[in-house]
Amino acid sequence: MARVLRIGAGVMGVLLVVMTAGLWIRRATTEPEYGMLFRRSNNALILRIPDLNYTRQVLSVNGTLFGGSIVTQNRSILLTEKEIDNEVSTLFWLNLDSFERKNILRARIWNAPSLVIPSPGEKWLGYTDYTEHYHFTCRLLNLQTAENLDLSDVLHVSQNTFCLEFSEDNRWVYVVAEGELPNVEISYRIRLMDKFVENLSERFGDVKVFPWSLDQPQIIGSIGGRLYRTDPTDIQWQPIINASPTELLTDNYYESFWALLPNEQLMVISTSLDSKVQRTMGIPLQGGSPRWSVEMNLKYLLYSDYPNRLFFWDENSVYRMHPNGTNLELIAKLQPGNTLLWVSRLDDQYGTEWLYFQSAQDILWRINLADLQQEAVAQGPNLTLVQWSPDRRWMLLRTMPYADSYSYLRARLDGTERQVVFESRYNFFDWSLSPTKPSQPLLLISIGIGLIGSSVFGKRPYHFIRQRRRPAA
Repeated sequence: MARVLRIGAGVMGVLLVVMTAGLWIRRATTEPEYGMLFRRSNNALILRIPDLNYTRQVLSVNGTLFGGSIVTQNRSILLTEKEIDNEVSTLFWLNLDSFERKNILRARIWNAPSLVIPSPGEKWLGYTDYTEHYHFTCRLLNLQTAENLDLSDVLHVSQNTFCLEFSEDNRWVYVVAEGELPNVEISYRIRLMDKFVENLSERFGDVKVFPWSLDQPQIIGSIGGRLYRTDPTDIQWQPIINASPTELLTDNYYESFWALLPNEQLMVISTSLDSKVQRTMGIPLQGGSPRWSVEMNLKYLLYSDYPNRLFFWDENSVYRMHPNGTNLELIAKLQPGNTLLWVSRLDDQYGTEWLYFQSAQDILWRINLADLQQEAVAQGPNLTLVQWSPDRRWMLLRTMPYADSYSYLRARLDGTERQVVFESRYNFFDWSLSPTKPSQPLLLISIGIGLIGSSVFGKRPYHFIRQRRRPAA
């Protein structure tokens, strides 16, 4: 009987090892099982994995849950828990794969869902704190050293201060402080390395300077709806665009900065009259005449560096053009009566470049930028494309079939394999991998090897001794 048990244990051990190894191989050779994180009510996160028909609650808080927009390189999102009947909040990271919570700080954060800004590389967090007397102050938290700075103290001011943004090179933080007079603001930038303070309002007067231009050959700012430039060593503001006297005499003339194109050393700027775009221009950063001008009512959309193309759109059409101003072409057009709401670019997992765009008629379209083939991929009441999956194989769609009721659907990029994920008023947070942990397959393999070992090396209950034959008489 014991021998039969040992053989059975060995067979079970072999099967367990083979099945677990097969599971490993399957996970390594197939696409990951992505789930979606949703907020239920105001205090819980739930995970739904359609492939496994799997749903569970992964986080519950006592207060109200906010945030979820900042995703780190180690796949964590920044959340804020605001305590019930209290203005105190807790900032914490939530890992999207292990769902482990790591608290960062507890503070009186004003307007908890917003005004928490990360620096590039997420070394610093900026947030607006306040006291019992509602005095607002911008604070900086160093996520590596836990250093917490009150920038009102750094600026030596008693007025309210608010965080604006960090510079792209992670060297400066931009802050605005209330002036002594009503409706007056004073702009500063503070160097993160040594806390050096530069008063931008004192240096440039009433001009609202674009922070990114402070390290450029020409500084760019706006005054009264017009754009100006100046040499940083000799402050003499000059108009960027030579507007006509007729335009300047109107009250509804406006100049808009759309984008900075560092690779092309260009700014994209448009002029508008009575809220209608007149022309869009590519202005050299170094100064000079526009490199190109689109004399149509086209709004700047986006820039793609591979291949180099600029994209524009109007009420129902999408155009593209080379950054040098040549080859302006129509690439997508909706039927008369249809209106474009937004356009987004995507490179799928095969490297194919797509443009997705949605019409006011609740239809989601896409166009292959290689052959310009246009197709409708989804349709539904109040249809919205929420987000792509991290591997860019899926998209999450949201419709509103009834008032105050959302329906979330997962679908392939071409709209196929559509599947309802949730129905009701759920708020989507982010994508997450399957919660299967590496320790689980390792445990199963260890058990299997143990069963095999007990079968092969287990102690034998019986010993058979060979008897000698007696010699013949």
